[in-house]
This record gives sequence, structure tokens and C-alpha cells, in this order.
Amino acid sequence: MRSSSRTTACTSSERRLRPGWSRWIGRAILPLLLLLPQCGDPGPRLPPAGEHLPDRLETAYELAWTDRPQEAFEAFRKLYLATPALHEAWFGALAAARSRKEIAAIREDLKRLWPPAHGDEIIIFKTLRILLGENPENREKDLYRLAEEEKKNSLRGWALLGLGLLYFERGSLEAAVDVLEQALKETDDIPLAHRLRARGLMRLHRYKDAIDDLESYLQARPFDPIALYNLGWILLNVRNRPRDARPYLERALLVRPDDPDILIALGAAAMLAPEPDLDLAEECFKKALRISPDDPDIHLNLGILYADYKDDPESAIMAFRRYMELGGIRKERAERWIEEMRRRKRKKQ
Repeated sequence: MRSSSRTTACTSSERRLRPGWSRWIGRAILPLLLLLPQCGDPGPRLPPAGEHLPDRLETAYELAWTDRPQEAFEAFRKLYLATPALHEAWFGALAAARSRKEIAAIREDLKRLWPPAHGDEIIIFKTLRILLGENPENREKDLYRLAEEEKKNSLRGWALLGLGLLYFERGSLEAAVDVLEQALKETDDIPLAHRLRARGLMRLHRYKDAIDDLESYLQARPFDPIALYNLGWILLNVRNRPRDARPYLERALLVRPDDPDILIALGAAAMLAPEPDLDLAEECFKKALRISPDDPDIHLNLGILYADYKDDPESAIMAFRRYMELGGIRKERAERWIEEMRRRKRKKQ
């Protein structure tokens, strides 16, 4: 039965992240801010965990990544008020904003501090100003005009990023992915474009295509738990590489130690590895269960662990039964597992 579990362990995709994560990666106004290697394809490498951002900017991101949007908004805002040319702080504040009042505050700050930068970098803030505009119907036209006017600007990709954000807002994923690809050709150093394009590719079920963008994004933001989780999820569920997935999921768990989705994925990666770490798998599943006791996926994975790896048919039966009680979608498969566990119990007797 061991082979069955290798294709059955259940983890959550990017589209099923908990509410706090979805608020960060997809807002109504702007969706800003989520087995062995095969021959010849070594897979992604976890980026180093050294300092990539100024301390205060790193702190602001950590507040956002740990579901503290009000504190994150204030931290980003203090940063751009002190250093108006720091465009990451402006976009970070916009992503963390949760009210019209906060959006209006950013808009007024930008007016008061205009221009926050000079030279080629001014296109970044022109893009931001258009996105913050009070007349949404004009934003696409204004961004097209800006992109046309700045054809010789090496940072022209920012205007195209703005268009990608608009396409995401209206649900035009293919168009968003295409324009973001063009943005990165024009200006390759835009981490947000990589993050947003990866999100679009995942929503289009083009998971393998999202790997490069997630890798590039993580070079700039090595502790973003959303990106770490998504890359780990792809390696685990699409590329069938639990051993490669594990370090990404472990780092994501450092940032969000009580997130059940990360715990489930890390437990599955530990269980399905060529050399399974069953203690870690059980620890992750049980902790996830304490946090989210009515999540059927956790009970399913515990059932697989007890049935396939720990030879504990009684515990497996209890887990599969609870999975069905909670409305798990693999009911027929769970019923067959239960029957198999009953036969195994009788043989032991």
C-alpha cells in the first residue's frame, strides 16, 4: 500500500491559503503582494538567508507576512516618509493598506512629497500615482501612455507592471502573465513582477512555469512565506520532489510557525521523502490538527501515515473516518482504506 500514499498526500495549493495570506497577496484594489531530482534537472536551490534589505524594511515585510497589516502599513509609511525615494516602502504600504482611509493617506503623501525621486526612477512613482488615481477608468489608458512616453527608460518595466496589476484586478490572468513577462524583459530587477507573474501562472495551473519566477523573487525576498510555501508546494505536488520541497517549507515555517497549510505540506514532504522522516511528519500533522481540528486534509494525511508507514491500522481507521465525517472529497478511497485496515487488523489477531 505504500505506493498509494505517494500520490495521495494532500496539501493546499496557492488558491487555498488561509484568510490572512489571501489578504496579503490579493486585494480588491491591487493584487500586490503569493522524490529525487530528475536527471539533468537539479531543481531550485534555497536562496541564502543573509541580509537582503535594510533592517527596518525587513521588519515591515515581516509584519505583513505575519498578518499584522496595520503595523506593517505604519512601518512602511514611516519608511517612505523618512526616505521618499524608497519605492519598496510605498508599494509595501499600498499592499498592507486595509481601508480607503489608508489608501487616501498614501495618495496624499505622494502628492505632498512629489517628486520623491528624479531621473529614470521617476517612472516608478508615476506608475504608483496612476494606480492610486481616483478615477479607475483612466488607469489603463494612462499607464499605456506612460509606457509609450518612456520607451528609452531602462525602468519602463514598472509601467508594464502597473498594467499587469490592472489585468489581475479584472481577472485577465493570461493578459497579466504576458505583460509581466514583457515588463521583466524591459526591467529584470522587479521582484514584485516575478511574484505576481508566479501567482498568475499558478492560477492558470502552469505550475512548472512558475518555478523560475518564484526562484527569482526569493533571491530578493528569501523569507516571504507565501512564495516559499508555493515553491515547496509545486516541488512536492507537481514535481514529485519532497526532498527538494522540504527546505523551502521549513523556512516558511520559521516565519509562520502556526500556519496549518505549511505544517501539512512539510509533514507530507517529510513522509514522502525517499528516506521518510516519520517523527517530523507526525509532529507536523498533529500540530496542524491542534490549530485546525476540522481540516479533513490533516486527518487524511495522518491516516496515510498510520496506514502506510507506521503499521497502526486502528489509528488509521480513526483518521480516515474523521476525514469522511468532515466531508473529505475522497470518500470512496477512504472507505477502501478502512476496509484494508480492518483486514490488516484481523490478520494481526
